[in-house]
Amino acid sequence: MALYRALSRATDIPSDAVVFVNTLLPFAAMIWGRRTGRRVIVHVHEVSITPGPLRRFLTRYAGRSADLLLYVSNDHRARLPIEGPLALIVQNPVGAALVARADGYMAR
Repeated sequence: MALYRALSRATDIPSDAVVFVNTLLPFAAMIWGRRTGRRVIVHVHEVSITPGPLRRFLTRYAGRSADLLLYVSNDHRARLPIEGPLALIVQNPVGAALVARADGYMAR
C-alpha cells in the first residue's frame, strides 16, 4: 500500500513513463502502472516464491498488469509460467572467466 500511495502522490513521473518492475514482489507498482495507463514491464528472475498462495497472487497480478514479461532463462519461464502478456527470454550475461571456471565443475 505504501508503494502504491507513493507512486500515486508523485508529481514527477511522466504520463508516458514505462514502469519497470524488477521482481514480482512490488505488485503495487504493476497495479499502479496499469491503472494509470502506463506500459508495465516485469522482470521475472525468481522461481521459488513461497508460500504457494503468495506465488499465485503475484503471478496473477503480473499476468493482469504487465504488457511484457522478461524472463532470465527458458528454465525460469517453464518453472514460473505467467499467462497473458508477451514473454521474452533475456538471459543474464555471464563473463568468460566464470564460464571457464564452471566448465571444470562437476556436481557431486
